[in-house]
Amino acid sequence: MKMLATYASLLVGAAILPVGAAGLAWAQSAVQRPAAEIIETRQAGQDLVFSIVTDMKAAVAAKADVKLFADQADAMARWFHNFPNLFPAGTESGHDTKAKPEVFSDPAGFAKAAETTSAAAASLAKAAKAGDDAEFLAQFKALGQSCGACHREYRVRTD
Repeated sequence: MKMLATYASLLVGAAILPVGAAGLAWAQSAVQRPAAEIIETRQAGQDLVFSIVTDMKAAVAAKADVKLFADQADAMARWFHNFPNLFPAGTESGHDTKAKPEVFSDPAGFAKAAETTSAAAASLAKAAKAGDDAEFLAQFKALGQSCGACHREYRVRTD
């Protein structure tokens, strides 16, 4: 039953994550978006990433077929590649944002951290596509380390 729930979560994640990617284009459109909407878009996308990573962790523990996660890892790579675009001037505060001021004062550093995380997700996707359980686990850990490093530097901690 638990595996069925995991597979269902995979399907939901695969269906929903593209919405976050569409949000990136929406946030960059010529029409000026309210800061709260842009912040909500980045928060929703990160919530989806967290959900997928949680499902991956459960699947790794259950020794599920890692090939099932190739599309989600690819989507995460695209998300993180474009993530810095969701931090335009004017979105530094409000709507319960957890972004530290360093996101805005060090945009090059933030972009580099996001690209490092994107590369980690791309490596995870490659391992998933190959069905290589050991490499998937290694890349999953690398992705976690990259996410953690970015959060330590650029996200307000909320215990």
